[in-house]
Amino acid sequence: MYLTEADFERIGKLRETVRTLAPGHYSLKELCGAEWKKMLDYNSFARKFRRIVEAGALPEVKLHPAKGSNDTLVYVVDNP
Repeated sequence: MYLTEADFERIGKLRETVRTLAPGHYSLKELCGAEWKKMLDYNSFARKFRRIVEAGALPEVKLHPAKGSNDTLVYVVDNP
């Protein structure tokens, strides 16, 4: 998996955002907030983010086994 500089920046922002969220279920669009609308490559980033989560690089975030509406992935945020 190849991460661009923009991907690294997004992951850094998401890491900070996730730490401020209440535990719960979120779509990637909800995690990204306003940044989502600015992304031209959101499909590519979504695939990369899934792999990052599956690899355990963001320990506060897990992939939920069931998909959400519109066949979107759901992420579980579990902050201590």
